[in-house]
Amino acid sequence: MSKVEPKSKPKAKGKPKAEGDEKKEASPPEVVDAPTPDEFEFWSLKLRKNGMNLENAPKTVKHSKELVLEALNHNWRAVEFIHKYLKKDVDVGEAACRSSWGAVEFLHKDILKETALARAAVKNSCYALDHLPKAVRADKLVMMEACQQDGLLLRRCSAELRADREMVAQAVRQNGAALEFAEESFKHDRVLALEAIRSSSLGLGHVCEDLRQDKAFVKACFAINGMVLESATDEHRADKWMVVAAVKQNGEALQHAHEDMRDEYKCVKEAVVQCGKALRHASEDLRSDVDAVQEACQQDGSALQYAIGDVRGHKDVVAAAIAQSWEGTRFASKILFADAKVGVAKDWRAIEGILRCSPRTE
Repeated sequence: MSKVEPKSKPKAKGKPKAEGDEKKEASPPEVVDAPTPDEFEFWSLKLRKNGMNLENAPKTVKHSKELVLEALNHNWRAVEFIHKYLKKDVDVGEAACRSSWGAVEFLHKDILKETALARAAVKNSCYALDHLPKAVRADKLVMMEACQQDGLLLRRCSAELRADREMVAQAVRQNGAALEFAEESFKHDRVLALEAIRSSSLGLGHVCEDLRQDKAFVKACFAINGMVLESATDEHRADKWMVVAAVKQNGEALQHAHEDMRDEYKCVKEAVVQCGKALRHASEDLRSDVDAVQEACQQDGSALQYAIGDVRGHKDVVAAAIAQSWEGTRFASKILFADAKVGVAKDWRAIEGILRCSPRTE
């Protein structure tokens, strides 16, 4: 009986691999001679005058780290023309990023996670974060630099950094609204809350509810930044003495008070004494009230523009406005001759308003 020959395995279809198709090992760095002393001196002067001259420089110059740094110190855009191996050099990258964060687009991605380089780029502009690896968001030094420029970048920090008190303090000092992105326990911290309120009128809106309801704490906030009334509770915005506390610090806070408080004489008076132009946030009734308008004009003569009706021609109101500023003549409907003389003595431009009113004598 004859033996059955085993079937041979079918040959693989397709073309045989060419030798050049095999995976090659990374080629070693190109060896280039250093520039001669004369060449070095010539290009050093040329690059110091204009770093972009690197574009037309010979290979010996583009491979010289010292000459490349000379070029980058003059113009960071010269980074486009340096040799690819120097684009992996941290010193070169840091020098370019110190001049402009835009240099990160031309550097090798492996060095972008280096703290020194990332910090240099972010210090130049916090927008560099968009072009850096996400890993740098866990680097405290880098993110401290970023939050110093824009506190709201706390939201892009790692969870660990958002639970770091020093990090959070840096962010809320720049923008109190950054407290929203801090670890929850910090929203109960009175010291951090006050830091947030100093830098943003919205800071109070991100503290814990217990602090927002605490009248003593909120009054302390108003003493620091009256505009915090904007993020206060509805109850506090409708509380006469809470509003008074806010407008005493900043009269413009009157715009955030409850409508009823803008018709409250005490609130409006304290507001215009601090800032005359806050009169524009008062109710129509008080903007036509002689006493309220006079108080405003004593602080700022140009506040007369926000008065309504006959009060703009009231002799005591007009006198108070012009005594404070010649600009009162621009908004008065009647001007006494004596007040006209006061206005012209302050500034000749008062003549225009005086002629418009056809001043009358006593």
